[in-house]
Amino acid sequence: MFRKKKNNKAKEDTKTENRNLETTKSNKKQNLNQKIPFTDSNSSENEFSKKKLQESNNNELNVTHIPNTNENVEKHSSLLTSTSLKQADSKSKAKKITMDEADKEINRLLLSIVSGFSDYFYNVAEEIFEKRPKKIEFNSIRSDRKIGMTGIQLVTVNFTSELGHGRAGLAVKVHNNASQVPDIVKRINFVANRLEKYRFLGVSTARIVFYKEQILVLEGISGESFKISPVPITEKFRLAGKCLASFCGSHNNKVATERYRNLEKQVIDTLPLDQETKSLLSMKYSKFPLENLTLNSGSISFGDFHSGNLLYEINLYKSPILIVHLIDPEFIDTNPGIDRFEDIANFFVNRAIQEFQLKQNLFQITRDIKSFIAGYNEILAYDLMSINKFYPNGDTFNYHLSLGILLSILNLVTMEDVEIEYVKKQAQNRVKIVNYLLDSPSLYTNKPVLIQV
Repeated sequence: MFRKKKNNKAKEDTKTENRNLETTKSNKKQNLNQKIPFTDSNSSENEFSKKKLQESNNNELNVTHIPNTNENVEKHSSLLTSTSLKQADSKSKAKKITMDEADKEINRLLLSIVSGFSDYFYNVAEEIFEKRPKKIEFNSIRSDRKIGMTGIQLVTVNFTSELGHGRAGLAVKVHNNASQVPDIVKRINFVANRLEKYRFLGVSTARIVFYKEQILVLEGISGESFKISPVPITEKFRLAGKCLASFCGSHNNKVATERYRNLEKQVIDTLPLDQETKSLLSMKYSKFPLENLTLNSGSISFGDFHSGNLLYEINLYKSPILIVHLIDPEFIDTNPGIDRFEDIANFFVNRAIQEFQLKQNLFQITRDIKSFIAGYNEILAYDLMSINKFYPNGDTFNYHLSLGILLSILNLVTMEDVEIEYVKKQAQNRVKIVNYLLDSPSLYTNKPVLIQV
């Protein structure tokens, strides 16, 4: 995974760290006795979705209409769960069942339970035909692609009614552990309720359509990832800011700054740095006026907000034309005492590492954060607020970005197959970024921070 001899070393490392940084951050916060609600007791990845819910190259499966009866739903949803687990355990028996056959079987079983949430399709049909049909028959289902960090499978269901043919999208996840699902459902519903108020402003998340045991079915999600979406980069950051602000809301709360002071000490003490460097970092953080800057900037936290949480949709027939979808809520913290700039800065950690290693400055981050905050303020303006009202004495963007970069070093330390010399070199390079941030004016406002004497 991490080999010095690879030329694209830094790029691969930062991509891998992006998947693990927030887990490290979350674990550190839990060590500080900070409760993180809605977190799975078993956070292991869903092996079945990794192995079996792969893209099926748009293979369609034609299936006859299934009567809409509760008995049928119970029967087939149970069958889907048991069959899914059997398929997951039979990877070594590839000769008996190919990947395409597994996908087709999953699609067949999914189609057999769609009648259990037929209201969703009636609503879709009503949007298409501008009239609610009297009867719907399900014809076929097609696997499209996987999205997000947790392997959500997008599928398309084709149906027929007396008004004509239609199609509806679904997002399907089969979890390895049924006990995880209730907490996941709770998190998804929480996010959906938070974003509903601002939905007309172009922020959205998929609502749950159906769930049972290990199966979770959500509304279809359209759009492309941050990396490949044709949306202009400044718009991507603006929409990302809108999405985060919609989740955090406009209420002001006192920040529990002791969590950050404790985190500073724990991280610095653990880093593979010489004592002189550690002492210098500790001194700089102790002089940062965190308590004075975060009097009323507290909010709940998405926890792992990064570009992988977003899908960008362009639809010329909708208003607004650009919509951003928020996915994969994994580390939600409903404690309202979390500084708003923590989530904002987390979005830029890996980008800052990459830019500084290439250019020895963060000029691009300076431009990007302004686009992000512009979108953030669009949402706050709906409630007659702005981010500057939360930070009348100055912002904490540099502080949280620097702390996130220190955590990225700690993340490297805990990863397997990483050479110790490489870790030490990366630690030295990233400490340079931290010093750059703590010694510079705010990248957001370009105003110097009044250091505590």
